[in-house]
Amino acid sequence: MKKIIIAILVLFSVKSFSQNQKATLHFRDDSEITGLGKIVGEQIKFRKEKGAEKTFYDHTKIKWLIIRENDVDVEYHYKIIEGKGTILLLQILEAGNVNLYKISSTYHNNKMMTSGFGGFGGFGGGMSFGVGGSFTISSYYVSKKDEDQVIHLGAKGTLFTKNFKKAASEYFKDCASLVEKIQNREYKKQNIVEIVEYYNEKCSN
Repeated sequence: MKKIIIAILVLFSVKSFSQNQKATLHFRDDSEITGLGKIVGEQIKFRKEKGAEKTFYDHTKIKWLIIRENDVDVEYHYKIIEGKGTILLLQILEAGNVNLYKISSTYHNNKMMTSGFGGFGGFGGGMSFGVGGSFTISSYYVSKKDEDQVIHLGAKGTLFTKNFKKAASEYFKDCASLVEKIQNREYKKQNIVEIVEYYNEKCSN
């Protein structure tokens, strides 16, 4: 039953896309190109200018990019997910000795579904889906400096997540004052940006 529920969620998932906006792509050979770009899944659809021929790029060519979203320049990096080997395009939120990345997915459904997870693998709680309803899950990842691999530190908006307090305390174990704040729940999962900022300001060598 648990596998069926997860399959239903995946079936109706849609990754958040950028619209066709000004974009600068940074290639792995350290060259760059500016034009119009759109994120499509884990690829980037790119044109030099409006009406020009489109080209699709992925992690084999691109290392990172900046794309205009809602009048703000947003930076994305291709990173390897530790323990999985999967390569995802992640938005960078904070940069320093520890970098913080985010990826968001929006899940849609076209009919009423109600799932009580209490009896399915001990997830606890429940979830209801209304007609045409949707919800967004944002997953957060961290890496030390310029490491290619990132570590998952939990997700907001989902029941399917690891123990954030345990994972964060282990990752930031070289900063005793920060671990104390995490352990006493002064900093929770929703404070992940503040956690990384604290580490970079107070605990980085």
